[in-house]
Amino acid sequence: MYKIKITTIFLLLVTTLYAKELEKITIQLDWLHQFQFAGYYVAKEKGFYEKESLDVSIKEYNSNFNIVNKILTTPNSYAVGKSSLIIDILDNKKIILLSAIYQNSPMVLISKKESNITSPSDLKNRSVMLTSDARSAASINAMIISQGLKLSDISFKNHSFDLEDLINGNTEAMGCYLSNEPYLLEKRGIKYNVLNPKDYGFDFYGGIFFTSQDELKNHSQRVRAVYKATMRGWEYAFNNIEETAKLIFDKYNTQNKTLEQLIYEGNLLKKLSKIDEGLLGDIEKKKIDEIKRLYILLGFGQYAKNRANVEDFIYDSSNIQYSKDQKNYIEQSKITLLSDNNFQPFAMMMNNELTGIELDYWNLLIKKLDFKNSNVEITTNIKESVERIKHNPNLIKYAFSKRVLQIKQY
Repeated sequence: MYKIKITTIFLLLVTTLYAKELEKITIQLDWLHQFQFAGYYVAKEKGFYEKESLDVSIKEYNSNFNIVNKILTTPNSYAVGKSSLIIDILDNKKIILLSAIYQNSPMVLISKKESNITSPSDLKNRSVMLTSDARSAASINAMIISQGLKLSDISFKNHSFDLEDLINGNTEAMGCYLSNEPYLLEKRGIKYNVLNPKDYGFDFYGGIFFTSQDELKNHSQRVRAVYKATMRGWEYAFNNIEETAKLIFDKYNTQNKTLEQLIYEGNLLKKLSKIDEGLLGDIEKKKIDEIKRLYILLGFGQYAKNRANVEDFIYDSSNIQYSKDQKNYIEQSKITLLSDNNFQPFAMMMNNELTGIELDYWNLLIKKLDFKNSNVEITTNIKESVERIKHNPNLIKYAFSKRVLQIKQY
């Protein structure tokens, strides 16, 4: 039995470690401040972004510009969108989908009970208030068209973000979130009907976090940092709903919601995120492809001509992302492992070949990093190796600290 404490020092200085200024980025929301975006607030206020050297500005929805076009033309920018992002992908917009916070979309259509809108077919010649983005949401469109109705049969209005327009009859139906408007209507004793695409077999993602492909190509490490901090923020938010609701109530409450309402919203959205099933943020390629096919089948001809491979637009956080300098280093540099040949079980000669744990890790590392040019050199003088490494960053040596070695024979 061996009791060995091993400290492995990997001296491959692909990335220089040094203090640096915070990188400024923006996150554009697709709605007004509420628990729907809690993870971003938490990541900012808890310092998760700052820990990743990021200075993040979170911006509310603005109907004066198209969010996707804004992201494509604004450096250092990220945003939240709906399933309509698939239309943009089919239209050859160069975006990358980072995560889907809600595995079931909370987007529904709500009408007052007195309007007698109990099915999508009842929407014909009725007024419906939606944001331009929600109007293109796959689940809403599918629900409407599946019932024999054309989108042109509906009088769409720009969303006012004011529930009073529904209550006072300025619109007959309104795009709402299950976590938001139903709570307000119930508190006021107003009866309502809900048209939920999920009830008609159309259940897709909500709260899709995305950025531009240029951002990923040119700043892959920043994308990784944003993704990491954001997901950490969401995990904290859903595991600490009351604390998070209080944070939003104190600092992001532009809609003047009550604390009780924010807590209600958080609990409902947690269920839609499926965090308890380990699915927070997951984007399934098959599900995205289904949305793409649905758009084509529903007659979005102008987009159907582009049979884009949606898989190319989904971020894989498990892949190693390199900066331009790192890519050049890996492609152009020759790295050499300085290894002992008599330090079992880490390095030793067997059948005239150098082998051992150290060599196994080295081969895995070279394969994972995809180094084109590597070498192993046998050396037995640690001090000499250290001096050589000081003057040549392409030389590498594992260092082991041996505290206790006990050999028991049975």
